Amino acid sequence: MPVKKHTERLAVGSVAAAKILALIQQERITEARELLSGALSQHAVGDPELLSLKALLAPPKVTLCKTQDVDRSQEHQWIAANREAYQGRWVGGSLFEGMSSLLTRPPLETFKDG
Repeated sequence: MPVKKHTERLAVGSVAAAKILALIQQERITEARELLSGALSQHAVGDPELLSLKALLAPPKVTLCKTQDVDRSQEHQWIAANREAYQGRWVGGSLFEGMSSLLTRPPLETFKDG
């Protein structure tokens, strides 16, 4: 859940929760985690707002899956063979269509206003 939507749902009944939310909105996550840890250890272990913030501020979890990506060896071979011809350009296409749909564009800087 995005932080903004999550923080808008909280009623901010405690001073600690309000301070923690302010730190989150300022992107000071480490400080918010430290304040939350202190608040949970001092009091309000069962405070629903602080428990909600604890879930929000928990370190991210990485999970591995056994799903494999598609074989990209043809794309890598094409890039290796053609990199000099298209250096500095955006290139899009489909090797499944024999690169008949190849599309190239100049670098992004070309499109920026001067």
